[in-house]
Amino acid sequence: MSLTAAQPAFVMLGDSLTQGSFDAGGTGQRLNFLYARRLDVINRGLSGYNTEWALPVAEQVLGKEGGPEVKIATIWFGANDASLPPSDQYVTLDRFRVNLHSISSLLLPSTPLIFITPPPIDALRRAVPSNIDAKTCTRKWDTTKAYRDAVLDVAREQGKPAVDLWQLMVEVIEREGGSVEGASNGGKGEGVWSRLLGDGLHLTTEAYDILTSALLKTIDEHYPNLSPSNVPFVFPEWKKINFKDPRPSLQASTSTKAREEL
Repeated sequence: MSLTAAQPAFVMLGDSLTQGSFDAGGTGQRLNFLYARRLDVINRGLSGYNTEWALPVAEQVLGKEGGPEVKIATIWFGANDASLPPSDQYVTLDRFRVNLHSISSLLLPSTPLIFITPPPIDALRRAVPSNIDAKTCTRKWDTTKAYRDAVLDVAREQGKPAVDLWQLMVEVIEREGGSVEGASNGGKGEGVWSRLLGDGLHLTTEAYDILTSALLKTIDEHYPNLSPSNVPFVFPEWKKINFKDPRPSLQASTSTKAREEL
């Protein structure tokens, strides 16, 4: 037995930042609530993965016959690709760009797509739970920023919008007096780092709030027909059921004009 493809999908592709966004207060969890009965928000976040490993998975997930129609997707990688040798997660910058293009090419060209940049990295805080010297931490501010820039470049090349989470978080850090030299330094404004990146890499609920707001704003601006309030229910509200003969009125609305125009 398997589920049918009656309800279209909002697919979120990424690493642990996507996977963890489906926890309470995360972006995936919030989108699940907003799109309930409209689109199935699907978590394809793979903790620890880089784009080299995600590509074969994406080839199995996307473009398969019989699956739900992908109405919109997000691609959010870079945090692991930006790891430096000897990390096995490291992917060269050029290869990272190629992989982003390859993953996105698995979607139909007409499919609404939003890229998301990796967040800034707090090398000192990241080193503490790993019990390593921050100077030898395999994630660095400047390196991660280069992968952030690459995401923006790929989005521009494809004519697709991107949420620059890096910049949005840096603006919050700067506004509250935090250092943006690549790591918290125990000085003024350090608290904002721990509020946004609990372990120096993974987002807190407050950081996910920043992403959620920016992502919904991007959908409103670039794909307004896919804003949650503009996507109709697949199955009717109960008051619209024909109580005398319910079955005909309970068919999925995926073939109606309203859904075809999404």
